[in-house]
Amino acid sequence: MSGALQTRTLSEADVTRLTFLARAVVQTLRAYLRTIPVQTVRGLAVALKVDQSLVQRTLAAMAEDNAEPTLEALLKLPPVASLRKLITPIRNAAPPSRQAREDAAAALTALESAATELGGPRRFKLRVRQALEQQRRDRSTGPISRAEISGADPARLMHAASASIAGSESRAKVRVNIVWPDPTHPTRFNNALAGGAIGTTHRPGGMPMYGFTDLGTLNDAAEPGRLTTTLTPLARWSTPQLATTTRHTPDGGSVVVVNDHRASGHDGVNLILANLTQFHPDTPSLFLSLVSPILTPSRRLVADVYLERSLAARLTPKAGVFINTPAVLADPADTWRTQIPQRIPVEALGPGFTRAQTDAWEEHDALTTDLATRAGVNPANLVGYRIDVAYPLWGMAYCVWFDVATH
Repeated sequence: MSGALQTRTLSEADVTRLTFLARAVVQTLRAYLRTIPVQTVRGLAVALKVDQSLVQRTLAAMAEDNAEPTLEALLKLPPVASLRKLITPIRNAAPPSRQAREDAAAALTALESAATELGGPRRFKLRVRQALEQQRRDRSTGPISRAEISGADPARLMHAASASIAGSESRAKVRVNIVWPDPTHPTRFNNALAGGAIGTTHRPGGMPMYGFTDLGTLNDAAEPGRLTTTLTPLARWSTPQLATTTRHTPDGGSVVVVNDHRASGHDGVNLILANLTQFHPDTPSLFLSLVSPILTPSRRLVADVYLERSLAARLTPKAGVFINTPAVLADPADTWRTQIPQRIPVEALGPGFTRAQTDAWEEHDALTTDLATRAGVNPANLVGYRIDVAYPLWGMAYCVWFDVATH
């Protein structure tokens, strides 16, 4: 049986799975070790309370010039049991460090599970060498199914890979919309928006934070109780004196590059934008789409929509994920070809802001109240809905839309 085990040909799914796990392990370990303040071998060993030789061997296997980890990394890395010593909890660790440790632990668990299924730890490196030989003979690899990633959360591993590729990530993306009829026009509606990224970190050369206005300085959108029609940063909820550089794009937009040293630290930076817009449906049935695009890899998405009671009584909420952003007044069902088959539940928050809080960001309920104050809307006249997504897919658009109720 031993000889048969050693000579058994690995399936294409086995090779693909090992390749994916090699990338996940290296990328999550890199991300975790970067959260340690002292980046020398000795400093890391002292902080993690491990031997310097273990740190040195691990860093050598994850050399920075190996931008796209391959199966070779699994041959160079220490055994999983040794790597687990690197991710033991650190007392008083910052939230990004704790989350990065959990991501690395998930990747190691998946790797350990794969090693067990392929003959155990002793034969694992033999299997890796066999996979390398098969890759050299045939470079084609297929997609990975959820079932092939045993013992790990595919969404978390995908997020870790996305953050490594982008070079930046946010602890949470938050968004609040408040929609109510315009009292001066019978068929026009107002939409107050506040939202942005919380705890964004990035490494040099990583993706910038994007904006629609010049963010050289941070000032409140307008006088208390009002909002401007231009999407503008809110100083109260954003990192103060955020250092940025604005680059203009050929289409007349702008890309805001955050070059602030705090964006590379443990807590990252916050940037919350707000504005007030109006829309006028040109059809009897109201289709209102409120979209949260995931421009930067984020660990969490919390998007709330509050409708004035008369609107909530006649509209039904739905949610979905799209490759392309649906138009505000278009029925997203018409763009079904670009919709991802992922079920996004809509949570009813009820009247007012009594359930506006979330553990994704401790200030979310206060931001919601502030937005209502700026818009001059009474929370008692509103009914809320929420989507809450862990590890939203990078590059996708998460949409909450409303159409006329059929009951």
